Amino acid sequence: TGASTNNHMKRGRQDDDDDDEAPGPSDEAEAAGPSAAAGAQKPSKADLAVRLALGAMPCAEMYEKSFMHRDHVTHIVCTTSDFLVTGSRDGQVKFWKKMQSGIEFVKHFRAHLAPISCMAATSDGSLLATIAADKAIKVFDVLSFDMINWVKLEFAPSVCEWIGGGSSRSRPMLAVADVDSAEIRLFDASGEGSIVSTVRIHSAPVVQLKLSLAKSVMISIDARGVIEYWTTDGDHAAPKDVSFRYKTDTDLYALAKARAVPTSLAISPNGEHFAVTASDFKVRLFRYSSGKCIRSFDESYDAMNQLQKDGDDTYRLEAFDFGRRMAVEREYRAAGSSAPPSNCIFDRSGRFLIYPSVVGIKVISVASSRLARLLGKVENTERFGALALFQGRAEL
Repeated sequence: TGASTNNHMKRGRQDDDDDDEAPGPSDEAEAAGPSAAAGAQKPSKADLAVRLALGAMPCAEMYEKSFMHRDHVTHIVCTTSDFLVTGSRDGQVKFWKKMQSGIEFVKHFRAHLAPISCMAATSDGSLLATIAADKAIKVFDVLSFDMINWVKLEFAPSVCEWIGGGSSRSRPMLAVADVDSAEIRLFDASGEGSIVSTVRIHSAPVVQLKLSLAKSVMISIDARGVIEYWTTDGDHAAPKDVSFRYKTDTDLYALAKARAVPTSLAISPNGEHFAVTASDFKVRLFRYSSGKCIRSFDESYDAMNQLQKDGDDTYRLEAFDFGRRMAVEREYRAAGSSAPPSNCIFDRSGRFLIYPSVVGIKVISVASSRLARLLGKVENTERFGALALFQGRAEL
């Protein structure tokens, strides 16, 4: 599911380690399984696993329906309890239920008096929190569609993420970063709303924050581009399950060296990789254990022009269409923080990295760093933004 920068009415359906900065030509056939040239050779378990993972993702060239907000959709979350939650620039929040065919509207909240800054769900999909520039945290019970808590803040929040809950025996806490300081405060957001503890490991305001459930580790990135790992319990110290001793042996300062501000962060379900999009229009793929950047995908203007000129036919567009899309892209990027944000996500297998681009939504193989699938290339009136992926079981 994707959020576009344009809102439209409904319409019917129509039929490893290197630093290269281009995803290369399409290899959907390779990702889907062995090539015809392999003849009757039996596919390996790895080939079958990749084929199954790719088969569990969307494959249509065009979207089937669109659903309305009054303002631009800025945030979209798909919970593990099979609900979709969307937030718009005017502070509105909508709950949707995934059905056998499409999604069904459930409930609407006028949650905030200012644009939503961040939206996060617990790992078990039972709770959802939103924060906004109106200095408020709103907590929702996803299964009953009720707002169960409202915490008034003394600071403007930037990003948030849940810690604990779900299969964990600990009470869920909400980590909230401050726009104006380097502190991350942990709230008992589903209870009294009090501050449980404060994490002070950054020297600049934190702008990205995600939980690696598999590793029980938080990854946070500040406005200077410095990436930090810290444990979710105890004194929030650095984790011990990494292969490096000093951060200088890693690429965790790569964003800082490039003077790039992170715009989104995603962690694979198995915790082995994480990806960061940034203001220099590069998508960087990191290996968690080593802290090394194993691939960088360049989505800058120069890279797009080069692909249009010399790249694979998978990326190439008609000259008029490419010019129009580039004009939309310039307008989108010039809008900066006022534009609906783009992000990157992983599929549930952790084998594919997905992010929106000028030519459509790219599905990249983590193993080969090659393009496995391109969604929405023919959608020449859309520039897709925030993405969320539903891979559960639809309700009958």
